[in-house]
Amino acid sequence: MTGTPLVVLDACVLANFSLCDTLLRLAEPPRLFEPKWSEEIIRETTRTLELKLGWPNSLTAHLEKELRVHFSEAWISSYDSEDDER
Repeated sequence: MTGTPLVVLDACVLANFSLCDTLLRLAEPPRLFEPKWSEEIIRETTRTLELKLGWPNSLTAHLEKELRVHFSEAWISSYDSEDDER
């Protein structure tokens, strides 16, 4: 294998803030892996943080903004979501 491995970080990882922080630090240069996620994953993360963990909307909006700024290449939009519909 050549290059940096791609790793999808799902909502269960992104909503666990200590795990999320650790993994995102490992994804900063020099990278151990390249993180990837979709709009759906971020929406699920936001719902979990707000509804289950009590984060205010302002904090989840800030988190999403920072993810877009610092990990702009992590956002994927074209993938096969057929399995998600089952």
